[in-house]
Amino acid sequence: EEEEEEEEEEEEEEEEEEEEEEEEEEEEEEEEEEEEEEEEEEEEEEEEEEEKEEKEEEKE
Repeated sequence: EEEEEEEEEEEEEEEEEEEEEEEEEEEEEEEEEEEEEEEEEEEEEEEEEEEKEEKEEEKE
């Protein structure tokens, strides 16, 4: 009986570890996505700025 209990405990621990790893991976993925989005936004802003400058130049 004791052996069985030990085995069960080990299995539970392993499962918990796996879950934790999965959660960490998910978090990392989310962070990466956020970073990508931020980069895209920055690029868009830069493009808008350039367009504004071009229009200003055309005015002159």
